[in-house]
Amino acid sequence: MSNDYQGNPEEGKKVFELDRAHVFHSWSAQGAIKPMPIAKAEGSYLWDYDGKKYLDFSCQLVNTNIGHQHPKVIKAI
Repeated sequence: MSNDYQGNPEEGKKVFELDRAHVFHSWSAQGAIKPMPIAKAEGSYLWDYDGKKYLDFSCQLVNTNIGHQHPKVIKAI
């Protein structure tokens, strides 16, 4: 697993604006949400465009519950 993501805040702003313009977030008041664009995901971790690392406690909600980019899933695809 690599921890060397440095971030790209300008790209994050672009992704945020695209999300707000084109993504419907279910079960949410659309005008009240502030989505967090994700730049990188690996295992149980996510990185935002500022380079901040997060432990993903919600990956089992809409992704595979074995984490992001699991080698066996990548190989199967």
